[in-house]
Amino acid sequence: AGSIRFPAACCGICGLKTTFGLVPLDGVYPIAPTNLDTVGPMAKNVENLAEGMDLLETGFSDQYRRAVKARPLAQGIRIGRLYIEGTNQRVDRAIDDALRSTGFNIVNLSPDLTKKWAQAQKDGATVAAVGAWLYDNKYQHQPQVTIRTKAVLTVGGIDYKTTYRAALKRRAAWKATLENAFANVDFIAMPTMQNLPPHVPLFEGTVAFEAHVLALQNTQAVNFAGIPALAIPVPMPRRLIPLTSLQLVGPELSEAALLNAGRLVEEAMKNR
Repeated sequence: AGSIRFPAACCGICGLKTTFGLVPLDGVYPIAPTNLDTVGPMAKNVENLAEGMDLLETGFSDQYRRAVKARPLAQGIRIGRLYIEGTNQRVDRAIDDALRSTGFNIVNLSPDLTKKWAQAQKDGATVAAVGAWLYDNKYQHQPQVTIRTKAVLTVGGIDYKTTYRAALKRRAAWKATLENAFANVDFIAMPTMQNLPPHVPLFEGTVAFEAHVLALQNTQAVNFAGIPALAIPVPMPRRLIPLTSLQLVGPELSEAALLNAGRLVEEAMKNR
C-alpha cells in the first residue's frame, strides 16, 4: 500500500503509482491483486518516469506530450491541499513552499475530507494486510520466514474476521468522496510521508518498526480508491536529509496529467 511512493520518498527520487487495473499484473508476486496491487515506475526524474510508463503502457509518451501541451504552465492548475494530523511541521512547510513556488492555484481542503482520509488510510491498510494473509498464509509457519512477516500475516488473519468486510463496504463511499473533490480541484497534494525517512534498527526491522513505518505513509487511502499518485522530491532546509517528498493524487487514468504537474514542480525547484 505504498511500495512505489514510499521507497521513492526515502531515496529522493520520483515514483508513480498507477490506476488500479491499468497495467497488467502478469508476473507480479500477489499481495492483494483483486483490490490493491498495481505496477508503476520509479526514476530519478519525471522525464524518466514518462519513459518508464511508455514501456508499461503503449502510447503513453503521446499522452504525456499532449498533457504538457495542454497545460504548459502551472497557472490555472488547481491543487487541493490536504493537511494530515501528526505531520512534521518542517515537512508541511516544504510541501507548501514547493506548491507556491510552482505557481499552482492552491485550495485548502476541508477538515471533513481529512477525517475521511484517515478512515480510508485504516481501511486501505486492513485490505492490504488481509490480502497478504489470503495469498501468503501458506508461508506463516515456514522456518525461513521472519517473525515480522509472520506477524503481518497474523494481523491480516485477525482483520479478515473483524474489520475487513466493513472496510470493503466503505470503499464505494470513499471513491465518491474523492470524485466530488476532483470536481473542484485537478489534484490533491500532501506529503508522501509524514516525517523524514526513519533509521532502520541495527538488526533490520522489528514488528514495531514495521508498524511505525506504516504509520508514516500517506499512501494507503490512494490505493483503497484505486487512483494514481505521484511522489516527487522537493527541497527542505536540512543538512543531513535535504529532501522530502510531495505526493500529488489524481483521478482515475490521470497519469499523464500528473506527470505534467510533477514536471512543473521539478522545473520550479531547479530555479529556486
